[in-house]
Amino acid sequence: MVVIQLIGLVAFFFLLFGFWAKSKNTILVMHLIANLIYSVHYFLLDAYMGSAICVVVVISDFFLINKTDKKKIKRHGIIFSMFFLIVGMLNFTGYLSLIPVVGAIFTMYLLLKDDANEVRLGMVFASLMWIVYGLAVKSYVVAITESILSISNTIAYNKYKK
Repeated sequence: MVVIQLIGLVAFFFLLFGFWAKSKNTILVMHLIANLIYSVHYFLLDAYMGSAICVVVVISDFFLINKTDKKKIKRHGIIFSMFFLIVGMLNFTGYLSLIPVVGAIFTMYLLLKDDANEVRLGMVFASLMWIVYGLAVKSYVVAITESILSISNTIAYNKYKK
C-alpha cells in the first residue's frame, strides 16, 4: 500500500512542476505525465473509474499540446467531455464512481475559460471532488495533495480577485 501511495506522490510532483512551468505546452506535458502515473496509481487501488478517466485525460492532453485556435480548443473540450461520459457509463459501479467523471468534465470546462481567477475558483471545487474520491478509494496521497492544491488555489484566487 505504501508503494501505491508513493506512486501517487510522484504524480503530484509532476503536477507541481507543471504548475511552475513557463509555457502552456510544458504544463500540458507535465499534466499528461502526472495523469499517466495517476492512472497506474488508481488501477493498483482497484479504482478503475479514476484510472480510466486519467487515461482519457492523457489522450486529451496529448491532442491539446500545441493547439492555440480557440474554436479547435472548444471543440476538443466538447469531444473529450463526451469521452468522459462514455467512460463513465462503461465503468459505472455506483454514484461514487461518477465523481471522477464529473470532476474531469468540470475541469475540461474550466480550461476553456479565459479568466484565470474563474479557473482558480473552479479548480477548488474540482479538487474537493478528487479529495472525496481519493478518500473513498483509499488514495490518501491524492486526498492530501488535492487539499494542498485547493488551499493554494483559494489563496491565489483571493490574491487576484477584483
